[in-house]
Amino acid sequence: MDEPKQYREWTDPAEAFVLKEKCEEREYTIELYTDGSKSPSGVGAGIAVFEDKHLMFQLRYSKS
Repeated sequence: MDEPKQYREWTDPAEAFVLKEKCEEREYTIELYTDGSKSPSGVGAGIAVFEDKHLMFQLRYSKS
């Protein structure tokens, strides 16, 4: 598997979601960025998850 690309390097983010949550009197924002692709050389998908503007994790999958 390839190393994950930073979400800012993704060529065309398909979806972005922003969730505002409250848990035990603490408010926080979760942002999800997703992208997928298909070409003659294979398929791929990626996700980046932020909590309060801090990157928590990112994943990238590809299959030839």
